[in-house]
Amino acid sequence: MLHRSLLKSLFVVTPFVSAAILFSVQPLASRILLPVFGGSSAVWTTCMLFFQMALLLGYFLADQFDRLLRFRPQKFLFFFLVLLAGLSLFHGFFRPEQTLASTESPLWGILWLLLRELGLPFSVISITSPLLQCWYKRSFPEESPYRLYAASNLGSFLALLSYPFLIEPLWGLGMQRQMWLWGYFTYLLLLLFLVLATPNSTESSPREEPHDQEFSWHYRTSDDGRGALSFSLGGAACDVSPQFHPQFSRELALFAKMGIPCFGTDGLLFRW
Repeated sequence: MLHRSLLKSLFVVTPFVSAAILFSVQPLASRILLPVFGGSSAVWTTCMLFFQMALLLGYFLADQFDRLLRFRPQKFLFFFLVLLAGLSLFHGFFRPEQTLASTESPLWGILWLLLRELGLPFSVISITSPLLQCWYKRSFPEESPYRLYAASNLGSFLALLSYPFLIEPLWGLGMQRQMWLWGYFTYLLLLLFLVLATPNSTESSPREEPHDQEFSWHYRTSDDGRGALSFSLGGAACDVSPQFHPQFSRELALFAKMGIPCFGTDGLLFRW
């Protein structure tokens, strides 16, 4: 087993690399699609819609892994999915100009192409950061796992910042594809080392959700027309009575009830 300090370093480097390739492929894929589908804002918006939904799917899968599986099956099943996604890239990474479908709606063509070429790799990479935080907490229960969250944020920030100022001006699309593939297989090797090095002595039962931690909210309007919100989680309750206009307060309550942010899209996307 690796020394504790080396294992901690591996826990930090792996989500950093995964976030870097996760967020660098988004502008790369959009850039590749531009000559095929045109450079309108709807192309970028459709790509963003796909990547946000795939990211949400990855976070959901990470929660299900930690909730339903024991530690050892978790590790090897996740690595198998990452390996399977890597094998799917061998046929040639994202070449839409070779397989452009004749369709009247570019929206469905873009979504299908992204789903076919990047759906599995992008979704499994997005599992990495939240799942590795669970592994870190099990391996080092006395320490906070949120340093991994910071490393993931740093990797994503550097990837998004470097693409327009460094990657795009210096290298063509062919080299950008190769660099992303090298990054993916570097991530695969790091994950393999982490899976093998993480001790199985931390084996525990699947996470159980407490039944008394139910979240609820209530909106009410006072006699003077002001709105207020009340939240409760388990046995704790909180009243929020800001001096909001009633209409704004109702909109805030609706947002809280939805529980997830709405994703706004360009109107052109729906007029295709």
